[in-house]
Amino acid sequence: MLGADHAVDVLEALARYQGTTDDPRTGEARGKVLHELRTGDSGVFGLAPWQPYFGSVDATPLFVMLLAEAWRWGAGAARVRALLPAARRAVAWCRSVAEADPRGHVTYDPGTVGLANHGWRTRPGHLLWVGMLDAVGAEALADRLTAADMDGGWGCAP
Repeated sequence: MLGADHAVDVLEALARYQGTTDDPRTGEARGKVLHELRTGDSGVFGLAPWQPYFGSVDATPLFVMLLAEAWRWGAGAARVRALLPAARRAVAWCRSVAEADPRGHVTYDPGTVGLANHGWRTRPGHLLWVGMLDAVGAEALADRLTAADMDGGWGCAP
């Protein structure tokens, strides 16, 4: 059975790769959590294998939400405390992006590197508007996924 220890293991791995600089080629930004890390010979979007790709707008708020849930599930205080600096950096990234959006959403520039949808639903047809119309891009993702995460999760949205 999965539990708090597995969640904290994942959070610790993500924190090791958390963004420390701004790199438009990979989508890295200070405090942002990576989307994926390809191994072996399978680079993506012109990136070398083992180079993190940060093209996800929802991984960062979900990192903070998972840390809160892991604490509720009984994760050890020392391990949670060790992840608080990464969580603070993640919240700072979310706030900086939300402050730049007129609606206060954590969103992204769809013209940047990589995927059309910068979230966990990355494939065409996996993100739909009401009425089953295909929703693509920053506005769709912010409206359907991230805004709900932010509003319901930990109050970063204004």
